[in-house]
Amino acid sequence: MAENQDLFQNKHSSQRGFEFDEECLPAPKGTGGGDQGELKCCGDYPGRVPYHDKNGGRDCCTDKVFNTGDKQCCSDGSLAAIDGTC
Repeated sequence: MAENQDLFQNKHSSQRGFEFDEECLPAPKGTGGGDQGELKCCGDYPGRVPYHDKNGGRDCCTDKVFNTGDKQCCSDGSLAAIDGTC
């Protein structure tokens, strides 16, 4: 923590009235970065990771997030090119 002390801002201190639920609101859809789609999880605990599905452009294959435009998930949990064979 000591090496990050210069990043600390008093206005973000809970002792100075900072309320996470009021200050850390998600950006409304359509601002910066476009529509990310639905937030999902991939994998099993403890290796589970969150990802946005980009409206079908991404998916989860066992424990790997992949781009559905160029890859497919095989029944054994591996990834293969769309035009390839599992």
